[in-house]
Parts: sequence; structure tokens; C-alpha cells
Amino acid sequence: MSLLIKVTDIKESELTFEAKYIKEVRNYDILTNYMSDDCVPYPIHQATMLWISEAGELGEIECIYPIMVESKEPLELSGVPQKHGVPILEVVSSEDAEVWIEYQKNTFIIWLAANKPIHSCIEAANIKFLVTAESELIGILCERVTIE
Repeated sequence: MSLLIKVTDIKESELTFEAKYIKEVRNYDILTNYMSDDCVPYPIHQATMLWISEAGELGEIECIYPIMVESKEPLELSGVPQKHGVPILEVVSSEDAEVWIEYQKNTFIIWLAANKPIHSCIEAANIKFLVTAESELIGILCERVTIE
């Protein structure tokens, strides 16, 4: 079984977030305004934890010592349909997932699936949720990352 996160809807709402990379512990973290004690935690990899609110919004995703891939070129999303709003997520399966980080300067992508084409992009603040034609979340691109 592999990781499968579905985008079930898009909510017209504001997303605020804090994105950090802590060099000392190789920790990549995106924390949003939807994080609360009511968020449901999902261990999606031995080094990655995901929290989703009861309504399906991303609360937080944290990767500690993830697999790393350095990118020479920024991800090209021209021609990919973009929608604005906050994706509503449903974790269908999270067993034996492979998660890795592609990074470039103060931008990183948390990849949740390999070799799947990006069909659309949901933009909320400076986070882009990368989605397949089957509504599967395959990546999260985050800009404006604080490096500590």
C-alpha cells in the first residue's frame, strides 16, 4: 500500500502559514492556521508526519531527515490550470509511503508520489498543492521558507 491523499473539495478561505527549514536537524515544516489540538495525525513515512483538521484542511506537515533531492531548475507550472483556495484533504492510505524533499534556495517541494503528472495546482498563499487528474495530492510546493 502507498500514500494516497485525495483532494475532495476546494474551500474559499485564507491560508496563513509558517514554513521553516532547520538545518541542524534537517527539518522541513509547514504549519498553517488550521493546526489545532483537534487535528488528526497521520504518520505517512518514518520521517514525515501530517496533521489534518476535522474539516480536511492541512494543519501541519513535518519532515525530519527526509530523502533530499537538490533542484537546479524551478518547477515549471506554466500551462497547468491553477485554482485558488484551500484544498480539503482525505487520507485514503498512508502505509509504506515514500516522501522526499526537492529544494532550491528558499523554496521546497514535499513530494508524496513519484512519476505522476501534475494536472492542476491549488494555490493558497505561497503554497501550491500539486494534484493529478484523479484528484490525488502528489506534492506541496512552498515558497517564502525561513531558514534557521
